[in-house]
Amino acid sequence: MQGELRFGEVGKSGKRTLVDNQILKRQLCVQIGAFLEYPVSDFREILQISASRIEPASWKASSYLKDFFARMKRMELEMWQEYYVQTFDLMPQCSLYISVHLFGEESFKRAELMAGLKSAYERQGALETTELPDHLAVILKQNALLNDEEWSEFVTMCILPALPVMISKLEKNGNPYAFVLKTIQELLVELVVVSFIRYKFRAFSYSSLSTQFLEDRWLAWASLPWHLGIILILLGHLLAFGLPGVWSILVSIPTFLLVVEALGIFSALLCLVSLVILLIRRFVDAKLQAVTSYLDVVVLLILLFQVLTGLAVAIHHRWGAAWAPGALGPYIRSIFLLQPDASFVKDMPPFVKLHIASAWVLIMFFPFTRLVHALSVPLHYFVRSPQKVVWNSSRSQVRFEQKIQFDNEKRLFLKAAFGAGASVALLSLGVLDKFFRYFLKQDLTNAEESHILSQKLQRLKQSADERELELERMNKDSIFVAKLSELSRTRGKYFIDYQMRPALAFSDEQGLPILISAKCTHLGCTVGQELDAQGRILCPCHISYFDIKTGQPSPGSPAKLPLPHLGWALKDEQGNLLMAQDPEGRREGSIDPSQAGKSLLFIGKRFS
Repeated sequence: MQGELRFGEVGKSGKRTLVDNQILKRQLCVQIGAFLEYPVSDFREILQISASRIEPASWKASSYLKDFFARMKRMELEMWQEYYVQTFDLMPQCSLYISVHLFGEESFKRAELMAGLKSAYERQGALETTELPDHLAVILKQNALLNDEEWSEFVTMCILPALPVMISKLEKNGNPYAFVLKTIQELLVELVVVSFIRYKFRAFSYSSLSTQFLEDRWLAWASLPWHLGIILILLGHLLAFGLPGVWSILVSIPTFLLVVEALGIFSALLCLVSLVILLIRRFVDAKLQAVTSYLDVVVLLILLFQVLTGLAVAIHHRWGAAWAPGALGPYIRSIFLLQPDASFVKDMPPFVKLHIASAWVLIMFFPFTRLVHALSVPLHYFVRSPQKVVWNSSRSQVRFEQKIQFDNEKRLFLKAAFGAGASVALLSLGVLDKFFRYFLKQDLTNAEESHILSQKLQRLKQSADERELELERMNKDSIFVAKLSELSRTRGKYFIDYQMRPALAFSDEQGLPILISAKCTHLGCTVGQELDAQGRILCPCHISYFDIKTGQPSPGSPAKLPLPHLGWALKDEQGNLLMAQDPEGRREGSIDPSQAGKSLLFIGKRFS
């Protein structure tokens, strides 16, 4: 680390603007990143100056850097260098290569990320370095190559997810480098949370910039229906994806599902009509045209597209309230875990993909448009003290009394409408089911009734077979699997273990059995029985490979835990025990090659 540290200067007024503060923090990231390079000179004096100069931008980050200086100021350069190597080169969990924490050491995605970073550095004429392009110090020093939006996205998707694991490991070991990483984390978090910074420093910009005083005739027909419809839709999404267990129980009731689907389509139509009115009023009124920005029109068009795609999903892919939480729930959870995985939605219908994509576009525009007023809902109005309005003219008093009378009439009308609507809703709960059955259900033919009865009988037989297997495993100490001679080295034989889970039986090079669970440790799918050239079996649900000898999943697989092995016993035709092996691989007894062809393979209750 060489040269003099230079930071953003304060303006003539002695105060920094919000933009100045953000620029300063990006400059500080460059400087602090240099402390993560291999120390080749004594920079303790510069470190102390940096801690004091960082304080105007972030006192918390400054305190972390001062703690680091306090721990390292008495350490000689040679000891410091040795400490650096022990921290970042010999501790894999603290590697400064960001892509290792995101994708693992051997991953195509890691290579793709590093190639992209290297290309960006070369395209901008960045200085060459001996470190790989995904080294944290290199990334921080080259952050000026990206604009604010690109840098914010890169920090959120790549840097911030990796820092907590590193900080946790270093804090556990009492390593002072944890303070440097916490300094970087604090600066980056403050950089990316644009909306909250805007709310804190420019609170009055959080407004819908109401145009009610310029035009209220069209607005009266659009504002209330829009807010009512969108609130109902958002509540439905929140309940479905926030409480999937409770929601699945509710939608299993046919009447509830019908009501939810009808209410969702009605709310979407309400929003659609309201958006069309809001869009039209922007172009037909001269006063509104004067205050309408491009972003106002863009946001209305995005919202219109979002509502249209949602309606298309509801119409072309019916009963979304029942299937959407299960199909899209893993994708939503991956977003909140800061590990978004688009593979969960790659097989979704086009309308669903368009609906998700437009939602992300809307989120991208959110901090810079009128939509931010949703974060400043005046809920305190419900609990604040009453305000008394004093009029100073009789004319105003007359207008006020007329307005009060009109408001009372409107309030009574709304109460009556709400009561009538609630009565209709309660009545519909009792008659909708019969109504739809009358028009939708047709009489079954003899062939259709016979087919339904045969399916029911088949399910009953399957249930009886399962109960028979459970009873057998309760009463017997060992269960026959197959003859040893029937086992193959390349194709497993399925059977059911004592926990009523699927398992596979193979033969190894010595002709002895290999018994392994066939229930994937990722999401519980049944793995395939075919062995590939590398001695692995495949779970087809999310593509996880498992080695049958060790049970371990391949690196990069969705599954992280190994498949457990099962214990087995070999007996002769008279039931005498010849050889046995427990799940840990400990064997007892031996088998003569001449007996192998007639040996019988069993699983034992004592191994379960």
